[in-house]
Amino acid sequence: MDKNREENTVKKNFDFVDTIRCISMMGIVFEHSAAIQSGIYSSTFDTAVESSLIQSFKFSTIAFFLSEAFLLIISFRNTAQNNI
Repeated sequence: MDKNREENTVKKNFDFVDTIRCISMMGIVFEHSAAIQSGIYSSTFDTAVESSLIQSFKFSTIAFFLSEAFLLIISFRNTAQNNI
């Protein structure tokens, strides 16, 4: 009976969530790389651009963790339903 249940289990693929995760990971890597060094700009405009980039990369970190939480919840729900 367990073998039939495993064969009937269909794994869901969330392409949109995978795309968000990929973009978020690229932003996180870009943030941690030496591409943007903090405090090297002298004008107000350059500082505003630097601040905007840093804030957008912080958003990508938050988006990554939210997408991971979504996938964990779906995984736990599927595991609970399969154990019933």
